[in-house]
Amino acid sequence: MAKYCWGDVAMSFPLLFALTVVFSLLLGILLAYTGPEGAVGVSIPAPSQLNGVTVVTCVFFVMWYMFLGNQVGVRFTEGLPDDVKESAANTANRTVANAMEQAIPFLMLMWLEALFVNPRTAQILGWIWVIARFFYPIFWGFYGHFTLLVEVSVSPSYIIISYFLLTVFFKCACGIDLHALITATSPWLMLLFLIGCGLCSFIAYLLLAKPTTMIIIAGAKKDKGFVEKDEEDGE
Repeated sequence: MAKYCWGDVAMSFPLLFALTVVFSLLLGILLAYTGPEGAVGVSIPAPSQLNGVTVVTCVFFVMWYMFLGNQVGVRFTEGLPDDVKESAANTANRTVANAMEQAIPFLMLMWLEALFVNPRTAQILGWIWVIARFFYPIFWGFYGHFTLLVEVSVSPSYIIISYFLLTVFFKCACGIDLHALITATSPWLMLLFLIGCGLCSFIAYLLLAKPTTMIIIAGAKKDKGFVEKDEEDGE
C-alpha cells in the first residue's frame, strides 16, 4: 500500500504542475461564469461596493489569529513526546510563516483589484484564497510533514495572487481590463489566461529568481572559502 494517497513520494513536481493546471482551470471556469460585471469605471468604487472585500479582510485576520493559536496550543500542550511536539510545532510554525509570507501580496493586491479593477471579482477570489489557506495546517498536519497535499491549499493562492497582479498592472499601466477584454472575445479564454496565471509562480521561482540565486550561492561560497571539487583536482 502506498504511503500517500498519490504514491510513495511526498512531493512530485509533475503532480504539482498538474495540480496547478487543475486549479487554474477551475478558477478560469469560475471567472468565465461570473464575468467582468462590476468592473471599476473612471472613478473609485463607493464604500458600499467594498464591503465584501472588507469582510474577507476581517475573516483573514481571524484565521491569522487562529494560526497563532495553533502555535500557542502546541507549545503549552503537556505530555507529548519530544519528537511529536517538535513535529507539531513545525507544522504550526510553518503555517504562520507561510501565511505571513503571502499576506502582504494577497491583502495589498486584493485591495488594489477592488479599488482599480473589479471589487466583485476581488471579493470572490478573496474568499477562495482565505478558504484555501485555512486548510494549510490541516493538510500539513494530515501526514505530519510537508507533502503534495499542502499544495492543494497553496496552489489556488498563488494563482489568485498572480491574477490580481496581472489585472491590476494592466489596468493601471495600460488602462486595459483584462477580464473584460478576454470575455469580449470568449469567456472561456479565461481558462487559458488562468493557466498562464498558474505558471507565473513557476516562472518567478524557477526562472526570474535564478540569476540572483546564483549570486547568493556564489557569495556564500566565497565567504566560506568553498572551493569546487573540479577546481581542486585541476590544481
